Amino acid sequence: LFGASSTTTITDIIWNPENDRNSTILKDLREASLENGNTLQVSISLYNYAFYPDLFGYVVGTIGIYKEGEPLNYGGERLLNRTNSSPMYKAAFKVHENSSSLTVDLSNALPLE
Repeated sequence: LFGASSTTTITDIIWNPENDRNSTILKDLREASLENGNTLQVSISLYNYAFYPDLFGYVVGTIGIYKEGEPLNYGGERLLNRTNSSPMYKAAFKVHENSSSLTVDLSNALPLE
């Protein structure tokens, strides 16, 4: 079984407000991206992929706002590194000082077994 993850930024997005279809999420995403250089960040995780006898697996992902100064290749501001004895992998995180909260992206950080 195989797994992978990728994070990238999408720039110079061409928005068509008529296609929002009354979606509050799309409207908010468009407005927030326009306030931040018309850029979004997409993270996708693939896991439990196998090629025999048929191709199967799972894909999960998120799309969100990219803010100037954030890393281009992973969401968040910093990476939590694993210790030698930890079963976990690296995880991106961000501290939100104004709300005293922490966001951690655990996709592909937790072992499946």
